[in-house]
Amino acid sequence: MAFIPATWIVEAAMKYILGGQEIRNIIHIDPHESPSTSLLTDAANLVNDWAIAELLPLLSQDLALYEVGTKDLSIETGAVSAAVNVPAEAGQVAADSLPNNVALVVTLPTLLTGRSYRGRFYIPGLPETQISNNTAGLLWAADLVDAFVSLIADLNAVGWDLVITSYFTGGAPRASAVSTIVSNVVLNLITDSQRRRLPQRGS
Repeated sequence: MAFIPATWIVEAAMKYILGGQEIRNIIHIDPHESPSTSLLTDAANLVNDWAIAELLPLLSQDLALYEVGTKDLSIETGAVSAAVNVPAEAGQVAADSLPNNVALVVTLPTLLTGRSYRGRFYIPGLPETQISNNTAGLLWAADLVDAFVSLIADLNAVGWDLVITSYFTGGAPRASAVSTIVSNVVLNLITDSQRRRLPQRGS
């Protein structure tokens, strides 16, 4: 498929290890300016700091965040940067993780309707102590929602926005991607599955 530019959009990829398998979560950020290398570094550090302070305290000790990589999506050969954790930062809940494929889904809607205008974040490393009958505990789930609200606030504090980026419309590729600001955070309490996260499946 031909490259589709997402003008001024920064990809931030959270890279973890769980059970020997690499797992990634990707978000998109609109800094409202052309991303310089220093901006990409700042974005990597911001997302890494957020994950360590807000997300990992809610996840199993079996999950380890080793890097947040950022990339300018404006051009195919966009600049990159990274925040690397040595050693990797582990989850802070002293409990075993549910299997690699088990995740909770955070939906990130915008003010527009349709598949092009909502995103999903599949949370890995769920502590088995927080899931009963495939359902997340209410208080813990509320803390997860608050963590993502904090991410949006952290981005807004430096003049950036969390966005959903659409590369297709009506099944056809766009000439240029469309990015829309996330307006809310919604968590489904029922667990979902990501088979590609099972061990020995690749990243």
